[in-house]
Formats: sequence, C-alpha cells, structure tokens
Amino acid sequence: MSELRVIKRGEINEDLWNNQVLKYGDGRPYSYTWYLDALGKWKGLIVGDYNIILPLPYHQKYVYQKRLYQPFLSQLFGPLGMDMSHDYTTEILNYVKAQWPNSQLFLPQGIRGIDERLNVTNRVNQIIPLNREIEEIRSEYTKARRAQIRQNKEKVKITFDTDIERFLQAYKSAEFPKEKPILKQWSLFNRVLAACNEVGFLEIIRVEDLQGGLLTTAAFIITNTRVINLIGVSSALSRDYHGNAIKIDAMLARYCTDKQMFDFFGSNLPGVNGFNKQFGADEELYIQVET
Repeated sequence: MSELRVIKRGEINEDLWNNQVLKYGDGRPYSYTWYLDALGKWKGLIVGDYNIILPLPYHQKYVYQKRLYQPFLSQLFGPLGMDMSHDYTTEILNYVKAQWPNSQLFLPQGIRGIDERLNVTNRVNQIIPLNREIEEIRSEYTKARRAQIRQNKEKVKITFDTDIERFLQAYKSAEFPKEKPILKQWSLFNRVLAACNEVGFLEIIRVEDLQGGLLTTAAFIITNTRVINLIGVSSALSRDYHGNAIKIDAMLARYCTDKQMFDFFGSNLPGVNGFNKQFGADEELYIQVET
C-alpha cells in the first residue's frame, strides 16, 4: 500500500492536487485548492504521488487541539482518486479518527471502508440530470409548479451578472432567510464568491418585478458539469410571484443542454426537500461521519 501522509497547505503541489479534483470530483468545486483557501485553514491528506487526496479543513481552538469540520458553503469532500478500494478508505478513515477525534466530515454515500465505530448519518442532496431539452425537464415538474411558472413569468424580469457586492447587500436586507450571518460569515461569503468569480465559476441570477423590486436572487456555481444552487435570498413579495420557482426554472432552461447535473446543494429540511422535488428532482445521498 502506498504511503499515506498529511502535508501543510503551503507544501501541496496545486497542479497535481487540482488535477485529481478535476478527474474525480464529479463536477463539485469544494476540493480545489482555491476553494479550500477561501473556506479557511486546511491541510491535505495524500496517498502516494497524489493518487488519492482528501482535504482536511480544521478549527484550532488551542495550540494542541485541532478538529476537522465541514465548512459552511461546502457540501462534501471525500477521498478522491482512481483506486478507492476498501483497504485505502479504511486506512484513511482510521487515520483520521486516530489523529482528529471528535471531528466531522461529509463524504460520498458510496465510500467503502466505513468503520462501525464511526458515527454515520445519512444526508440528502437533490439533483436533476441535464444534457436534455428544457421541455423534457419541465414535463417532470408537478402540474401545479408548471402552472405557477406559466402564470407569473411574464410579470417578472430576470437578469444575470457577477455583482458580488450587490448580491451581499440584497442578502443583508432581504426578509428571507430571517437569520442573517455573523460578521465572520459575511467575510466567508465574499471570499468564496470572489474565488469562484476569479476562475469563471460564478453566476448570480436576480428576479425582479416589473417595477424593479427584488423578488429573489441567488449565487450559483457553474462548473464544467454541474450547476450548483449555492445560496440565495428572497423578499416577502417573492411568494406572490412564485419567484423562487421562476428562478430555478430559468437556470434549468439556461443550462439544460450544456451541463450534466443541476445540484440543489441539498437539504434535510422537509419543506426545502419538498420544494426541490416539485421540479422532479432525484435524491442523491451522502454521509456525515463523526470520529
């Protein structure tokens, strides 16, 4: 078995690391070095010559105590590489458990080698396969959802841009979500969105009424294969126009034939899960592992 080692961020070969993410990351950007840098402090677990990689984001409360965690605005990581055999994943997870007790990571559902002593919880993402015409995708919406979009789409204006400052200002002033991030999280929002924009992965959609009043806006990550609904906000008026439904439909129409997967970024909340399924979304399970 190849050597397993953990190295500091500054010692990582970015080309070798990011090439593995491109090959085996399934279109998710969270394990790229630039995305991890925006999230916070991290190290890299590497097997062999970058044959397998696993990001290790961490909190450091005391000099002698570090805990791994799943950062906000990242859905999952998971070991990435060609040879994800039972032996490798068992060794990796046992190593993580021994070195970082009381830690948490979100990993792909299909990973092999999960030790029974680890606390594992299922989590749910929702996805819609793309690479097909929008009419076919819309045929899988519920009848009520199709009617709501049809009756309101001429009453709104939809625009696309990458204006991070305007998006964050809308987030601060919008009615929903009611709980606003603390100052530290605003900085995180800005870093992640700026990092995505720098590599051409960011798109912000804005839905307004015909008088220019904001109904809803959302920041999407557009990778080579995935369209990811990262974060959004809405006004109270949005419900009258079904603004969130129009927003999702517009993004599906925009990328239906160019990308492979529309990713809702997941939710275990029944209300959000139910909303996503009204578009014909499938469930994509992943796991929360606590050491």
